[in-house]
Amino acid sequence: MADGHRKYPVNRTVMHHAVSDDMVNWADIKVQDWFSVVGKSRGYKNGALRSYHNHPSRSVETYAMAHFCLHRYTKDKNKYGWRLTPLIKDVWNNVTWHASNWPINQQSIGIETAGNYVNKRLDEKALMLVADTFRFKDKQLKGKFWINGHKDFAATACPGQIYGQLPILIDMINNPTKWNKKLFPAPKPKPTPKPTPKPKPTPANPLIEKLTKENEDLKKKIVEMDVEISGDNKTIEALKIRISALEKKLKQQGENAGIPKDTTDKINESHSILKKIWDVFKRMLNK
Repeated sequence: MADGHRKYPVNRTVMHHAVSDDMVNWADIKVQDWFSVVGKSRGYKNGALRSYHNHPSRSVETYAMAHFCLHRYTKDKNKYGWRLTPLIKDVWNNVTWHASNWPINQQSIGIETAGNYVNKRLDEKALMLVADTFRFKDKQLKGKFWINGHKDFAATACPGQIYGQLPILIDMINNPTKWNKKLFPAPKPKPTPKPTPKPKPTPANPLIEKLTKENEDLKKKIVEMDVEISGDNKTIEALKIRISALEKKLKQQGENAGIPKDTTDKINESHSILKKIWDVFKRMLNK
């Protein structure tokens, strides 16, 4: 529903501060109700005067005296950390009494900033939210959408220190790329982790390699022969058990960078035992 008082084009926004609670993370309906209650007592003689404005979240009349409330809001994880809550329905076609100047009211949007900004500045991300919201209108009007503070039209300190930030807001409307880079920089790429270097293998020792190869060759020949030696079976089995034990020790110690003397002795002993077994087989073949 339009109240019939709007004059077009709507060509400016007027910034205010509400001198109120900061309304951090207040739900829209709570914000809207608060401004309706305050407006009813301040400007509408406790309801004796009609506003002809519809409440955005209830099927009742609202007495809010601005179009939007700017307040900190992080529950939806928006990039600004702020929210512009509409205080009446159909903001572009309805007039609110916010600037203390009727002709200005007829062609403007009033924004109440929750909190008291007499002694503090407004977060630049909040200003960027306003800039991003109204930039389309500035483009429609070819750069003739004006930014004002309440004190431009009335003897008041409103909007506190926000007034000194209005040139920043104007620059944000005109130069969004510059301000997006400053306020919302792209995350730095994570460095690629360096691969963990593989441990260098222990250098091969020629002596171990030579004796191991000879032992493997002898064992292969013995298995291939597959002969049964009567009366010597127990001796051969005992020798095999000793060979297995020596090979196990050899494997445990062979990873060392050097070759301790006792390791060399065990290799030689294993090698000697295998040769004895091979000699037994050769004698059996020559019988």
